[in-house]
Amino acid sequence: MSKRLILVLATVLSACEPTSPPLKPFQILDVAPLTQKTNESKSVRVQLDTDPSFLVDYGAPAARMVGQPRLVIGPHSLPLNYLGHGLLEGTVEPLAVGNYIVGVNLGDGREATFATPYVVTPVEEPKPPEPRATYEFARIDPQIQGRPFLVTITVTVHDQVAGAPPFQGTAELSVYTKGSSVFSVQLGPFTAGKLQQEIIIDQSGDDFVAKIEDATEEQAFSNAFPVDPSES
Repeated sequence: MSKRLILVLATVLSACEPTSPPLKPFQILDVAPLTQKTNESKSVRVQLDTDPSFLVDYGAPAARMVGQPRLVIGPHSLPLNYLGHGLLEGTVEPLAVGNYIVGVNLGDGREATFATPYVVTPVEEPKPPEPRATYEFARIDPQIQGRPFLVTITVTVHDQVAGAPPFQGTAELSVYTKGSSVFSVQLGPFTAGKLQQEIIIDQSGDDFVAKIEDATEEQAFSNAFPVDPSES
């Protein structure tokens, strides 16, 4: 066979070899979730408008992806598992605080980025509980109209953090009879211990009750006590 014939045959065979169509660009339709804390890992799903490229072995039959799809978050790259219908999933390990550009590399030469950044936020340190107070009235004996007397309340403070400034509370002390207030005064600032307030009730009756309530809506009530009319 002449060299000229061999050259012609090679040219014809080369022209008959199948060629793959060019791969179309793709878009990232969704990434979820788009945020995590610095100390946690997140399973992230990516929805594309296309599928990765596959090579099909019709003799098996079987198919395998041309490349390994990867999720790119800033300088970090992680493998994605193909779930079907353009959906892929991967695990994002803990990252430093910041906003990261999100991209997908399909491993077949195609890449795309997502418009919304991936946000990593710091872990919030748990705040110590705010100190709170509870109250208990000392028993109030029968009283005389118009005569001053002391109301004594024991204040107990809870959740006080060691080394923190001492608790400084305020509250309102009221006296009621038949559902109506007959006396009211603001108390404080006060700390834990005994709290005393002098009051005068200028009317008489058989059923008076003292009440204390602070800004946290913590309440306490005294026993019911009578107020007798003054002798004068």
